[in-house]
Amino acid sequence: MATVRKRPLIEMIDVLGKNPKKPKILATKQLHLDFGQKFFGPVQCKRCGMLYSYGQSQDELDHYEYHKKITSGIRFDGWKNERRVEAIESFDRVSSHPPMKDTRILLVLPTDIKAHLKKIDSIIAHIDNELGISTTGTLNPNAKLLMCISNRKVVGCIVVESITEGFRIMSNDENNSSSWSCSEKSEPALMGVNKVWVFDSFRRKGIARKLLDAARHNFKPGHIIPKEAIAFTDPTVDGRHFAVSYCGTPNFLIYR
Repeated sequence: MATVRKRPLIEMIDVLGKNPKKPKILATKQLHLDFGQKFFGPVQCKRCGMLYSYGQSQDELDHYEYHKKITSGIRFDGWKNERRVEAIESFDRVSSHPPMKDTRILLVLPTDIKAHLKKIDSIIAHIDNELGISTTGTLNPNAKLLMCISNRKVVGCIVVESITEGFRIMSNDENNSSSWSCSEKSEPALMGVNKVWVFDSFRRKGIARKLLDAARHNFKPGHIIPKEAIAFTDPTVDGRHFAVSYCGTPNFLIYR
């Protein structure tokens, strides 16, 4: 009688609509007998970033649940009273796949109603979890959040806050985030970019740039914050590439 092989969870993730790429096998001591199986031991999912043990039922289940949560995005059905950013109208000209329907940018303030802020707190916690940083899960009193909504999902988000100074990066090696050096002399700055995040299916479409443009136009009523007056928190390598591209210089400002 033929034996039916059970499919491991890593092969069943296609229910999410997208299969994760082949896991990255991490260097380690061999703790399993190798009978020619495709994967074994610790692996890291290239799509959701989770490190788990292949062949361990609980680890595979944990990965399945986490992968589903990360890759399904943040659902947003809309609010009755949305503060829309009127200046943003050009997303329909952005080549996109999947298509971007009913796309809009919303501005959220820390003084908004509790129901809105509760949703914002969950969005911030989700983004921080995906970025791998510690979080309080709340919007700071001096911060503003702008989010891009499309297809009833949050596809991009930026958090900006009031600052008074920044420090200019002196290193020109933008490919190596660990080699940074910055001036010890502070320079005046007005707006700090605390977080920039775009859902992976919508990256490379100019969403981060549109969000930062909207933040500069809506940070201070009646004023547009110049690019020279914005600073970034310690960004990732990708975030540094974005800052260089947006500011037009590798010597942009950072703040602590």
